[in-house]
Order: sequence, then structure tokens, then C-alpha cells
Amino acid sequence: MKRYLINTALAAALTVPSVAFAQTAAPAQTTQEAVARTAAEFVPMAAYSNRFEIASSELALEQAQSANVRSFAQRMVQDHTAAGQELQQAVEAAGGSLTVPTDLDARHADMVEELRNTPADQFDTTYVQMQNQAHEEAVALFQGFAQNGESGPVRDFAETTLPVLQEHYQMVSGMEPEARATDATDGGAMSSPESGATTAASGDQGSSPEENTTPSGGVVPGQDPQ
Repeated sequence: MKRYLINTALAAALTVPSVAFAQTAAPAQTTQEAVARTAAEFVPMAAYSNRFEIASSELALEQAQSANVRSFAQRMVQDHTAAGQELQQAVEAAGGSLTVPTDLDARHADMVEELRNTPADQFDTTYVQMQNQAHEEAVALFQGFAQNGESGPVRDFAETTLPVLQEHYQMVSGMEPEARATDATDGGAMSSPESGATTAASGDQGSSPEENTTPSGGVVPGQDPQ
């Protein structure tokens, strides 16, 4: 009996650290994206996320400096408009009283407003950072529901849309360095519409306003020929 108790205690002692380690290593599900299990939970979050992609990307089409950022934004408007239509079709196919929100929730509305008010020399970087975060959250949301959500047309929608979101996430993950470079260029220089020449926004060191390139490209007074 005594030997049995010793063996039992030893086994318990060896087991407890393993359990504790497993609990520490397991990622905590602290976001809504990780816990959507029903269509009623998933649909509003998917709709808000999708609507944010469209609204923020429409702003980027107007304000982004980088051609690649604008090209990405056009792709986002196109793909997420299609995704919104497919979500609506899935909800209708599921039946019941569930509806798809058409407006932004408060959090995403604040993000769009922040982006709208971002200075031009920070816009590209801010947009790309927001897109990175938004797609990370969207992939987690859609992946979680595709794997663990209730079966039906809405889950089918999540499964078919997930690869598109993953592609978007891969695309935007490599764009931040270029966006930063574009913003740095935009903030540190400005172009002359007549000649296309670029001058420092703060002015040439030691140069006067008269010492600029002429519209014809000739040398202005005060400049030495190169």
C-alpha cells in the first residue's frame, strides 16, 4: 500500500508540470475572431471587416502616392465587393432572420476616419499597416469559422473566401517598406509641375528662390553649368 502511494505521488508530480506547460504554451483565444462559432456571430464581423476593406481602399485610390499601393487598393475594392455580394447570397441561402450589416461598426468607422485625416506623407504607410492588421484579423476569423463554425451556406462562404484573404495578407505583408519609402520621398521633396524637377521641401541649402531650374530645363542665373 505504501509503495502504491509513492508511485501515485510520483506520477502526479511528473504530470503536473506537463499540464502547466501545455496551458502556458497554448495561445489564448482573446479576440472575437477566435470565438465565432455560429452564423449569427460570424456574419456581422465578416461584414464589418469586408466593408472596412472597401471604404479604406476607396480612400487609398484617391490619396495614395505609390502606384503599387493604388493597384493593391483597386484589387481590394474589386475582391471585397465580390465577397460582400457572396456573403449576402450565403445568408439568403441559409434562411432565417439573419441580415448582413451594410454600415461600419464604431471601431472600423474610427479607423477609416483616422486614415482620412492622415497627412499625405504618412498615408501610404498608415493604409498598408491598417490593411496588414485587418487581413490578419480577417484570416483568423474566416479560418476559425471554416474549421469550427456551424455547417451551412455561411460556413461554405468562409471556406471559399479564406484563400483569397490569405493571398491578400501575403500581398500586403511585403508592401510596408515600399510605402514607407514613398511617404519619405513625398514628405521630403516636391515636384515642379512645369519641369518635373524635384526640389527639397525645406529648400536647397544655401540657394535662393531664384536659383531654380527654368521650365525649359536651362541653367538659371546663379547656377554653374555642370
